[in-house]
Amino acid sequence: MRIGNQFITGIQKLYNKKEQNAKSENCKVKAREDGVSISSEARIFSSALKAAQALPDTDQKKLEEIKARIKEDSYNVSNEDIAEKIFDEGLF
Repeated sequence: MRIGNQFITGIQKLYNKKEQNAKSENCKVKAREDGVSISSEARIFSSALKAAQALPDTDQKKLEEIKARIKEDSYNVSNEDIAEKIFDEGLF
């Protein structure tokens, strides 16, 4: 078999044609759009976080006083106060 310049040129043309077809097929593939999906758990967490951030800041002085009284075992709360808070908060 004799390989000449014309034969190589023909092969190159065929190869280039296949390359162009492959590139055009790749371009035809529709690009997927980017998107974000948020789970229901993430939405609930976000709502809870916003609610917690909306709460007023704690009074550090009062908090330290209560902690100290708890350590000294002198912090007492009446049963009536506890029951009232339970009903106020709807924890029953």
